[in-house]
Amino acid sequence: MKKIIINNKEFTAPKVTTKAYKDYLDLCEQIDTRSRYTRADMDAMAAYICAFYGGAFSQEELEECFGPDEIIAEFAAVDMEVSAGVARKLDAVTSSFR
Repeated sequence: MKKIIINNKEFTAPKVTTKAYKDYLDLCEQIDTRSRYTRADMDAMAAYICAFYGGAFSQEELEECFGPDEIIAEFAAVDMEVSAGVARKLDAVTSSFR
């Protein structure tokens, strides 16, 4: 599992639940309509990350420790984790037909 460090504390990313992924998709729909991120987009991504980690750290703590590139990458990592899981499952299914 992916880990992040906030204020010298390590946090392990939880499993991406269906609800967490739907929340991610809802936020993506808002953000993807723009050619550039807004302040509200950055706040929303940071808030999502904090909620995803179960409120283990505040948005202020996240923003003090992470630059904008890291917040954007951490947010995008949710989709990458789901995509990697799908690929693993499909590989398992297709290997049984070989």
